[in-house]
Amino acid sequence: MNQRTELRQQYRQQARQKKTPPTRAPEQTLVWVQIALALLPLATACIYLFGMAWHMGYVSVFHVDSSEFPLSTEQNLLVGTIALVTNIAPYITYPLAGFVLVLALLVIAALTSELLKKLYGWHQEKMLRVDDAIRQSSTFKRLTKNAIKPHEASRWESLLDKLFTLLIQYSYFIGSGVIIFLLTIYSYSNGKNEADTQIGMMQKNEFPAAHCIKYAGIPEEISALRIICNATQCTFWTEQYGTIYLRHDQIVSASIPPTEPKSKKSPTCNRSTTPN
Repeated sequence: MNQRTELRQQYRQQARQKKTPPTRAPEQTLVWVQIALALLPLATACIYLFGMAWHMGYVSVFHVDSSEFPLSTEQNLLVGTIALVTNIAPYITYPLAGFVLVLALLVIAALTSELLKKLYGWHQEKMLRVDDAIRQSSTFKRLTKNAIKPHEASRWESLLDKLFTLLIQYSYFIGSGVIIFLLTIYSYSNGKNEADTQIGMMQKNEFPAAHCIKYAGIPEEISALRIICNATQCTFWTEQYGTIYLRHDQIVSASIPPTEPKSKKSPTCNRSTTPN
């Protein structure tokens, strides 16, 4: 009776230990917070890089040097965030599809658990037979006659562990660099595509944000695409003249005339009245 009582108490203690949920140490949470804070400047720098790449790609189509017309830090971060979201958005469905696939496989595995166990046992038995056949073959014995013995393999195992650890760390470093590089190139390409799209819309007279500008040297307004401005000058693109550099004092007027709601046409220039 005493032994039964002791066994019951042991079973109860084991059941209580199983029911007690594991608690996460506060040090572990603090480590994750520190890692996130350490990666925050790197993430900000990457977003800034994506914004610079998009800006360089956009102005390069108009043969404008991005160093003459730099974006502010806030604009670079905003453009970089938009470029990053634009790059990632088309691939959001792939992780969702992978999650659905894994969930479906888990459901199938749960419904065919006994069959999978039998299949696993049959596979293990076959693999053991193949392994025994290989080890008993004369070719295997001839190849492994001068090989390292099992009791001598500890040093080699530690060396291989260190090499694989270094390889994994190197792969993380190179992989992160490759991903950042590809996203930067993709952002640069997106900037060029945006400029090409706007030029195509201007050529079709379908760019609602086109400017009507009038500057010294021409008697009337012309429709132009404003590229970018800095503290001293602005750049415009027109189908007739290409890229135009104008100082602020050279511009007589620049406006975006109102268009009809939902209209895809460019504003009509050469109006009778011109704002000063």
